[in-house]
Amino acid sequence: DITDDSAVRVLSRSYDDDEPDLFWRTISLFTVAFVFAVAIVFSPQLNGVLHVRKSNNEGIHQSQKQHVFGNGKNHTAKYTQPQPPSAPSNTNKRDRIRLQQIENYKRGNALLLNIHITHHAGTTVCEAMKSIGPTPENACNMGSEWPVNVTKSRPWTFDETAPNALELRKYYHMISWEHGIVPKIPLEDVDWENPHLVSMIVMKDPIDRRLAGDGGIIRKYGKEEGRTMEQWHGFAADTTYVNFMLTRLTPDACGKEGENTTIECLDNAKALLERITFVLDVECLSDGMDALAQQLGFAPPNLRKGKSHPSAKERIPEEVIYDLLLKRNRRDIELYEWSKGLSLVNCSEVDPYED
Repeated sequence: DITDDSAVRVLSRSYDDDEPDLFWRTISLFTVAFVFAVAIVFSPQLNGVLHVRKSNNEGIHQSQKQHVFGNGKNHTAKYTQPQPPSAPSNTNKRDRIRLQQIENYKRGNALLLNIHITHHAGTTVCEAMKSIGPTPENACNMGSEWPVNVTKSRPWTFDETAPNALELRKYYHMISWEHGIVPKIPLEDVDWENPHLVSMIVMKDPIDRRLAGDGGIIRKYGKEEGRTMEQWHGFAADTTYVNFMLTRLTPDACGKEGENTTIECLDNAKALLERITFVLDVECLSDGMDALAQQLGFAPPNLRKGKSHPSAKERIPEEVIYDLLLKRNRRDIELYEWSKGLSLVNCSEVDPYED
């Protein structure tokens, strides 16, 4: 039997023995209560973080589904307006626009469009793009998969740009507009800043371009290697091809005035080029296309090598003819030299590539 005194002694001894455990249990309970209280107070913020992470994961998954290079008949991903990628605070407006266009192309929500001035490596660019994904089979300009609800006329108006680009992106990742003649409407009317359009243009030395042979030139002035002096003088005096780039890039083909072309005409062409996503220089086209591939997220294409020529001055038999071509095309030359500052690759820093 346990007496009252012994019971008191046992209980007292038990309490004393457990006193440290009780202290730590008490501390643990207070800690749990404190954490629980903090969770309740900050739960909206916590939910927000979780929601952002979930949204980001869903966005990545959605973008992967929308990065479509296949035939538009199998294109089922519903388009949702993506948020523009973050940019440094000091990034200028042109760069911010380019970042959004590039991101949309990677997601399958933007079309790549090459403004192809005739004899500016358009065939080379088209062949390279065919190795990346679907393009119109007719020199990247038109194809059998061309949707009936997209006009075949070019350039597009401002309002046509977004719906046409989005619709064509279901079928092709890239198309080209070749401008051998003056466009029906000014190229400046296109919505070049639209987030669903990635634009590019390849620039070329105007005198080199002038010497590029085609059927019309050969019929009028014969082949370069067999051209008579009379034909050479007629070739240089022909105003059909004067300031060829300016007459296609500017309103009212203002470059056709030759040496009398105004500075305002040149400034209009510069303003247009500043709106284009990517400017490349044909002198280092291979390097430029590699840089373009890196920007847009596809493998660098293998370019066919163009013909290697002597300089334009070496190819023209008389200096007076060469000087006349320089004089007549001086604004085109100024535009080309200026465009090197926009070029994706500085050709003076790499081995030249000729097309």
